[in-house]
Amino acid sequence: MSIAEHPRVRVEIFELELEQSLPGLRLGTVDLVIGDEYDSQPRPRPAGLRFTLLLEEPLRLVLPAAHPLAGHGGHVAVTDLRSEVWTASAEGTGHHAMVVGTCRRLGGYEPDLRHRSSDADVQLELVRAGAAVALMPALTLPDADPALAVRGIAETVLRRRLVAVTRDTPPGPALTAFLAAVTERVRDLDR
Repeated sequence: MSIAEHPRVRVEIFELELEQSLPGLRLGTVDLVIGDEYDSQPRPRPAGLRFTLLLEEPLRLVLPAAHPLAGHGGHVAVTDLRSEVWTASAEGTGHHAMVVGTCRRLGGYEPDLRHRSSDADVQLELVRAGAAVALMPALTLPDADPALAVRGIAETVLRRRLVAVTRDTPPGPALTAFLAAVTERVRDLDR
């Protein structure tokens, strides 16, 4: 979608959790919400809204390259990260709940979650500096970074889903064009 095709469309981006953004969507002050949800951390599905899956991706453990468990190149058990300092998004977010829930469920422990940022680059920088380990969606990770060891989870496969949420009514032409552009971009990322 180009601005020239829809010059009167105003695009604004707000970073909110899905639950915080849905009231605006239902009231009509927002036309589209793109959110995420994690395995074992479902999000609400209120009536009157349409949820469309955009992308499903695996979660990865991210360790400093010099970490003792990084050297073998294989999957890493969450259980083996019991004594590590963790980073995650802010409390009250889906990502935070997923990290805590994964450590509890798969590792049997409460993570030492000292660092909280909703910015994936900040979390990655903490891992690069050797200050934390992380559990992150594949899409947030760089293609190659010699300071990071990206590993699968030994106990299971965990996933994140990106969803587009709209009102359950026919979208207008500008929203239809915008959704088509988002869907095409996601296809490009998924290739």
